[in-house]
Amino acid sequence: MVFIFAILIALVVPAFSMFAVMFRLNEASAVRVTRNNALGLLSAVPLLVGFLQSVFVSSVWKLSDSNQAPTWFLVGGIAGLVTGMLLASNLAFVRVRFMRRDLWVMCALANLYIAGAALDHLVFFWDKAGTGVMASDLAQEADINCASEYLLVRRHGGSLNYRCPTSVVLGNPFAQPFAPWPAYESGDSVKLNQVLERLQKDTARAGASSER
Repeated sequence: MVFIFAILIALVVPAFSMFAVMFRLNEASAVRVTRNNALGLLSAVPLLVGFLQSVFVSSVWKLSDSNQAPTWFLVGGIAGLVTGMLLASNLAFVRVRFMRRDLWVMCALANLYIAGAALDHLVFFWDKAGTGVMASDLAQEADINCASEYLLVRRHGGSLNYRCPTSVVLGNPFAQPFAPWPAYESGDSVKLNQVLERLQKDTARAGASSER
């Protein structure tokens, strides 16, 4: 839920600022403030696209086999940091009673967290061939207790790095579900890798037998 709250802050604070200053424009500040507001609207697009893509397209309608939402969140978080500074500079020209500096600090931290959580996910899934999703039932064979239905796994040498989602998960669970930090428990297990290798061998034998 931390990630959802961060998205709300990253969207609501700039939106409120843009709405408030539009009623206090003067001739000297109109061009600059309007330009900053336009850039602020554009920077919100990646966050909205990422949220809609992960919540509706991937997990409800299942129209996508991949999850581009983390990429959108990374772009949106970085863009939000830049345009947030521009929108905050509007207050130097137009005074708004309720827009205090600490709100913009909170907004900057929210965007930084969004970008960081997205980057963390993208780095984990960087090697497409060595990463994937595993049923938590198999994890129990490796003495790993995971309350979620699945784990995110990445092969690292002779072991598996794993992440067990503990809260909000965005995206299609059959593609690359996005469990933003800190909404997961992580670890490294050699035994889990052995369980996966045994499963792969059994599947290969079953496939060879069916072809005979």
